[in-house]
Amino acid sequence: MQIPGYTLIKKINSGGMATVYLATQHSVGRTLALKVMRPALDTDPGFHQRFQREATIIGQLSHPNIIPIYDIGRHQSFNYISMEFLPQGSLEQKIAEGIPLNETIKIMMGIASALEHAHTKGFVHRDIKPENILFRDDGSAVLTDFGVARTIESRVNMTQVGMIIGTPLYMSPEQAKGEASDGRSDLYSLGVVFYEMLTGSRPFHADSPLALGIKHIHEPAPSLPLKFLSLQPALDKLLAKNPDERYQNARDLITFLDQQTLGGSLLFTAVDGKVPSLQLLKTATTLLAKDVLFSLRSVCFQLGRLERRILGGAEKTLLVGGSAADFSEARTIISNSGQAAVGIVNAYNRKRIFLYSALSFILVVLIGISLSPFKTTLTKNEAGKLSAVNNEHVLLGLMVNTTPAGARVRILNIKESYRPGINLAPGT
Repeated sequence: MQIPGYTLIKKINSGGMATVYLATQHSVGRTLALKVMRPALDTDPGFHQRFQREATIIGQLSHPNIIPIYDIGRHQSFNYISMEFLPQGSLEQKIAEGIPLNETIKIMMGIASALEHAHTKGFVHRDIKPENILFRDDGSAVLTDFGVARTIESRVNMTQVGMIIGTPLYMSPEQAKGEASDGRSDLYSLGVVFYEMLTGSRPFHADSPLALGIKHIHEPAPSLPLKFLSLQPALDKLLAKNPDERYQNARDLITFLDQQTLGGSLLFTAVDGKVPSLQLLKTATTLLAKDVLFSLRSVCFQLGRLERRILGGAEKTLLVGGSAADFSEARTIISNSGQAAVGIVNAYNRKRIFLYSALSFILVVLIGISLSPFKTTLTKNEAGKLSAVNNEHVLLGLMVNTTPAGARVRILNIKESYRPGINLAPGT
């Protein structure tokens, strides 16, 4: 195969719709990625239009975390798009190798920023997944493959009504149901990717796409490992089943992650490398409260269903024979018996919930006791010097390690009672 103006070097990727080659552009001598649609699909107007739309959409977007295109054209039966070559592989490969938390947050903020730009311009990606997130040499994440994207306001449906668009492993509940979706659908898919980056596995598993779609629609977000507790609120919000309960835009997610990072609570690290007890207790207690409330709702639902089954079964039994008077009397007796049974089950479940709550509280207290709070590394001499600066407050040592060295540091949550003009010298 030959494309005028390009020299194909090797095939680097292939999918059901197109093949991607590493190529050289003759006019400027640069190495790039050349995406060529399969000729067999050229006769299908739907695929042809989708391929062209990808180039049109990316051409309207200009963002460092969205892949740029250089050219679009057609030669004989080959439709092609030339775009930036991203040599450091996909997020799928990085997940298999394991991703440090700092890098996970950096990737999340980059892709969220890309989605914010696309959504602001009126486009929904609709296929957020690790394979569509690639990396440059500098490690920056880049969102690719807008082949199934569409405009938010568009009333033109490129697919049949009710047809599912996206990858079942990462699709939102509204996508799984074949309903209309907007930018919040992309944020749900990003939440699935977020969970996979943190844990190495996906939040939902099933044997078929249909069963997987049902889990996306009904199953609640799973809990993260203990070391990621501070990120659980973000995950819960991203994976909310109702779009109105999710982040309403990507900027809100970026703000949360930025606050977590700058506030220092994200990594759960102290001077001596131990988890701060107060913070852990606060987060764990919140999660336990959610679990208890969930259990209460489940018990109430089960009790109601039990009562309905008892009374319903009694009616069916009595309808087989007997007079109306017999039916009324028997139904009253069984109804009372059913209510008594419900009371017994209710009491049992109250005890179970109380025991569960008590054990959970004891566990959290033991964790808090076993973990050391923040400690300072000040000597008595250093403490005396610092106290001389402002003897009205107890001043604690602050150690700042930056990468790269000399980077700017933002210090947040400075109380108004602190006197202005306190200078922080380098070091301790």
